[in-house]
Amino acid sequence: MGVTSSLRKLDGCEIKEINDFLYQNMPTRDKLTSNLGVKAFDTKYVRYVGSCIDHSLCRKIGAISELFIDVIVSRFVNIESNILQEIASMILIKHDGKYAVPATYKDSGYRITSCLKCVISYVRGENILDEEVIEALNTIDKHGLYPFNSSFIVQQWSDEEIYDYIFEKKLSEDVVYVIKQIGKLFLDKFVENGLLKSDSTVIIKPKFGAWSTIYGAEGDIYIDGIIYDIKSRSKEGYRRVEIAQIYAYYLCYLLDKYYDVTIPETIKPPSNLNGKEVTGIGIYMSRFGEIVTCDMNKAGCCLSKMDIKPIADMVLKNCQNLKNERLDKITSKYGEKVMHVAYDVTAKRKS
Repeated sequence: MGVTSSLRKLDGCEIKEINDFLYQNMPTRDKLTSNLGVKAFDTKYVRYVGSCIDHSLCRKIGAISELFIDVIVSRFVNIESNILQEIASMILIKHDGKYAVPATYKDSGYRITSCLKCVISYVRGENILDEEVIEALNTIDKHGLYPFNSSFIVQQWSDEEIYDYIFEKKLSEDVVYVIKQIGKLFLDKFVENGLLKSDSTVIIKPKFGAWSTIYGAEGDIYIDGIIYDIKSRSKEGYRRVEIAQIYAYYLCYLLDKYYDVTIPETIKPPSNLNGKEVTGIGIYMSRFGEIVTCDMNKAGCCLSKMDIKPIADMVLKNCQNLKNERLDKITSKYGEKVMHVAYDVTAKRKS
């Protein structure tokens, strides 16, 4: 998540220098390995899960199925703290730090809390149906994401309309079925290929400290040294931008491993990898059951501390310039001078 936007356009400004570096240095297709025993992203493999019922549901199926995968993996390895932290952050606050619906409006506080309790019970292995937790995740997703993190749209919606959208608008049975099948397929394929075990180290939404704040980089899931990005698209085939995206996560891991950043205007979040090594990258095609991985050491893509320093400087310079361009727009719009930011790179000391 996150980096894809910079690979396209970010606020109308493409970070070309970073994108060029990613495309020139990312693993080539021949370095990728598919669990299907064929060339990675071969268009001849069998589709396991059907297409979206409606094109407008593509984002919804992708978002909820990804959350469902996070939940069933957490249940499989019997680790709840990581996923519940991610879920709780979606429930409790929006981007402006407030509830999407006031907790006192009708029974909204009770109902969103009930969704969280449903997820907790499911992760703990209690007798909760897949369909129940999928609908709970649907409610949580609507509560925490677009359109309710946009003040403009919230201003156009009454509390009653927001309440009805979040709590009363349910997923259709066929959509729930597709999401359920995507989750089951993930578990089957990862266990079958020995990529997920009951004692696996799993981190939901791996983050890379200050580099995640600056560059907007956040992986989907980390399992035993590999950072995976989950793709729910319904069309087969190889896409360079997706490899560049997951390679960017690997670079952010290396950047956070070797270098620290001063961020004057914000709080620096810690890396939730907690010193764990990243040895590979992967993409999981959730509709096709294909797991594409790349061993970064064997692919010749492992970079040293000296190799990564110019990359750190390049990323900071471009992201700093983009941030200051945004601040200039604010100055121009409101007529009040907003101070520019200045990021600095410092080498981390060995612990």
